[in-house]
Amino acid sequence: MNTIELFLREKKLKKTPLRVAILEVFSEKKEPITILDLQKKLHQKNFFPNQTSLYRQIETLVESSVLHSVMLKNSTAYYELQAHHHHHFICEKCNAIECIEDKSLENQVHILEKKLKNQGLQISSHQFSFHGKCRLCTV
Repeated sequence: MNTIELFLREKKLKKTPLRVAILEVFSEKKEPITILDLQKKLHQKNFFPNQTSLYRQIETLVESSVLHSVMLKNSTAYYELQAHHHHHFICEKCNAIECIEDKSLENQVHILEKKLKNQGLQISSHQFSFHGKCRLCTV
């Protein structure tokens, strides 16, 4: 049994060819992708789901905490495998997205969340991204 099959079993999700193909695409990507990007990658794997089926699959995977939805760039929804919480860098020139993982940043954000909670605000989550030019675009 491969990793994806074990993962589906752990999340108590039915193993379907499309669901396995979707998870294969996400496991190959290190950055968040859009539904359109996912659809292109699925086509390369000879899967041609209609949009309704694809959106239902994504919704199920998000609800099961397999995928995480991230709103980036012009309110576009991006998706990535649910790992640990992190932020993103978005290149304003080429639109590349990189994951930013920094424990000190998260610690500071949690300190701010506690302060806001003490002021009577109820924080359920946070999300922000850094914007600028990536390494390739600054050359």
